Amino acid sequence: AALKDLHESTQEESSDVKKEVKHLEKELDELPTALEDLHEKLAEDRSEAVSAAKDMKDHLARMRVSLDEATEEVNEVIMPPPSRKVLQQRQYEFGLKFAIVSAVVLLVGLLVEIGKKAGFGYRPLPDESEAKEQKCPFAWRWYMPITSLYLFVFLAAAVFIPIHGRQHASCATGLLWEDHFRMFVVVMVGKFLEIFIYFLTRCEGVGIIKFCFKFGGSLLAVLDMY
Repeated sequence: AALKDLHESTQEESSDVKKEVKHLEKELDELPTALEDLHEKLAEDRSEAVSAAKDMKDHLARMRVSLDEATEEVNEVIMPPPSRKVLQQRQYEFGLKFAIVSAVVLLVGLLVEIGKKAGFGYRPLPDESEAKEQKCPFAWRWYMPITSLYLFVFLAAAVFIPIHGRQHASCATGLLWEDHFRMFVVVMVGKFLEIFIYFLTRCEGVGIIKFCFKFGGSLLAVLDMY
């Protein structure tokens, strides 16, 4: 009877073990499918996250454009941009001023050049051979201090005039013509100093064509530096 009971108990335990093994086998068979489902779900979640981030980026870009447009509208209300006609009128006005000042300084230089060609202000050196080797000696006691002082003034003006005019500058119009004209006056003062030093120098004239070429070329170089 004891052996019979032990046998029955063993069979029951064996049956339970078989059921557990079948259950584990079933779970193992279902595990790849569960993993695939999990992978698909993660891929869907990632796709949704990427799409949400893209939508958020587009929304921020639209908000930035709207903000820029609103800022432009506010600026136009506070300080409306000048019309094309007004801008052209100012260009003609200051272009005329630039032309008049340049023409006056050039005319002074041409008068000096004509005077030198006529022999006015040219005195040969005592030693004629030295005069041939060194045709245009400079008066250094005047030349160096004047040019050094002007160089300092020019560089200071090229820096501080744009800084002074930055409060009225804009991306559409740049600096005001008034600021450019102040710098142009500084440049013309430098050209006048060149002509003055050229007048004081004991040398022959270089010729009207060459003088005009040097005047225009050096003026373009100075404006380019500015």
